[in-house]
Amino acid sequence: MRAIYRSFIGSALATTVLLAFATIAQAQNASSPVSTVGFLYSNNQFATLALPDIPNTDVVPTGINDSGDVAGFLVNAGCFLRRADQSVSMISLSGATKCVASHVNDAGSVVGWYVSASHMQLSFLASVDGNVTLISIPDCSSVSAYGINNKAEIVGSCESEAASGVSEVGFLLGTGGTITIINPPSAANTFLRGINDKEMIVGNYYTAQNEYHAFLYSDGQFKNIDIPECSRVDIRAINNQGQILGFCGIAGKPANQGFVLDIANGSFKPLVGPKGEETSPNAINNKGDIVGIW
Repeated sequence: MRAIYRSFIGSALATTVLLAFATIAQAQNASSPVSTVGFLYSNNQFATLALPDIPNTDVVPTGINDSGDVAGFLVNAGCFLRRADQSVSMISLSGATKCVASHVNDAGSVVGWYVSASHMQLSFLASVDGNVTLISIPDCSSVSAYGINNKAEIVGSCESEAASGVSEVGFLLGTGGTITIINPPSAANTFLRGINDKEMIVGNYYTAQNEYHAFLYSDGQFKNIDIPECSRVDIRAINNQGQILGFCGIAGKPANQGFVLDIANGSFKPLVGPKGEETSPNAINNKGDIVGIW
């Protein structure tokens, strides 16, 4: 199977970022019935990814770095970073009612978002030294940080209060504190999901006609990603080898069919659980290790 790429040129707008600071604290464990199972896919083998210190809680792994550190969240119980040595640190923000960690880079920095007690959706960067930086985007609300690379560049989306005809915009937060707004030309809503060290960005967008597309943004160009066998393509991440991770619906397959798409040669590798389970992969590192849920 080969993917089809359709190219078009887009423009970007640079603005300024506002940052605030908070402190990381130890989260209180909570429990909920297990309904999803986290997995690690490595060397062509699936393994359950669990947190032994926190039983009876849904584990949703969402990021993995080259050291094998895994970021994620516990349904109803906050965000975590599980290091390669199996030790677990919980990330908690004062007043948060829900926390979703999205990704982790090789420095151990975790990005994600949370819902405050006042029902505001805010984004954070949790560094390895135990501090959390809150991310605020000018003229935006409901900020969601989804991806971070090893340069500490962050991508995400937010609800625009300024862009005409666009309700959800994509942003790239650079290391110098600048923000680049990134939207495909026909997008009404944009979701930037992942970024690699080459500043290749992947995500999805809706048009005003409610058409849903996956895309790659690289060197100032947008390329739609179409997979003929898929009814809908959701993109989650891209590594430095140009391997794009996502899931889609394929006739005769489970509802969510995970895949790895290699943009160098267009090869498509499906990810089906060992017993035929549907998979929703969330992250891929530069070694090809993948985490997600089934």
